[in-house]
Amino acid sequence: MPRKRLSERQLFERSISEEDVFGACRALLELNGARVHRIVERIPWGPRGRKSEAGIPDVFGWFPAGRLLPLTTGSSVVLQNPRHFFIEMKKPHGAVYRPAQYEWVRSAGEDGVIVFFADSVDAMVRGFAEFGIVIKGVQPNARTTVGGVNPVGVGRDPVGPVGVSGNRPDDQADR
Repeated sequence: MPRKRLSERQLFERSISEEDVFGACRALLELNGARVHRIVERIPWGPRGRKSEAGIPDVFGWFPAGRLLPLTTGSSVVLQNPRHFFIEMKKPHGAVYRPAQYEWVRSAGEDGVIVFFADSVDAMVRGFAEFGIVIKGVQPNARTTVGGVNPVGVGRDPVGPVGVSGNRPDDQADR
């Protein structure tokens, strides 16, 4: 449960949690046609105290094959294969980044995986934009920070070997 604290206005106000950020990001991604799943990294109370790999991001998802995906270049592409992504969600202001998380994000990014840190919807939109993918429904706010962290992703090819289109009528209708 989020902690209550006395604000500058001398009121007890609820702080935004990682779950709040996840819920807002998930809703927007689903509106953009993505399949989104939450990953629980450690389940110490599970069968024999099983734990997943340390550092694995909080969110896994994909844009399904056959979907028209708008790109930051102004064109669109019909996906021949799903485009998978991972997002490490953080609460705004004061989130703790563990070394295992940095390493996971860094190594996956070096392998061409869409992966980034996000502490807000705006940060998520900017994270996808770094890979050339447009998330519709919100305009990124330049004032929102990501904690200054996104070690991978800048300048990556957003679609790989799939060709980019933009001349078909159905491409124009989706913009």
